Amino acid sequence: MVRSARCAAWLCVIAFLVLFAGCSSGVNLPVANGDPNAPVDPGPDPDPDPDPGPAPGPDPEPPSFSADIMPTFIATCAFAGCHAGGPRPPAEGLDLRADTAYAHLVNVASSEVPSLMRVTPGDSDNSYLIHKLEGTQTVGSRMPDGGPPLSAAFIASLREWIDAGAPNN
Repeated sequence: MVRSARCAAWLCVIAFLVLFAGCSSGVNLPVANGDPNAPVDPGPDPDPDPDPGPAPGPDPEPPSFSADIMPTFIATCAFAGCHAGGPRPPAEGLDLRADTAYAHLVNVASSEVPSLMRVTPGDSDNSYLIHKLEGTQTVGSRMPDGGPPLSAAFIASLREWIDAGAPNN
């Protein structure tokens, strides 16, 4: 008898839960387009990011020929026996001293591959100087000749300067 009373009690609890499971709390939930099965847009994010970070600033200035490019040329290339004056003319006629470098580089045909300009403003991929510094040239050796290659960071700056139009700044 106790066992059947317990079973009856459990059956009542289950029936109660089944009966009221379909009932709502009286709150009308949003329905999309009258279809209760359609997804509903939850609305704006209840916790928007209070600090989206700094606003993007203006594009950084491209490298400067006089401030960013020339110091490396002077330190690694512009000395007697290479690309500066001295007892003999500069190698390949390329004088990289501060007062002559720009005029000897920009829109000047390479003496080794005359079909390529040493520096083609706006086009670092077709500037012979880049080929010589990266070691992708087809004539002669990688520059600086006999020294370690220039850093990838410097070559990237040089490319950026060329791609920005190679301004004389």
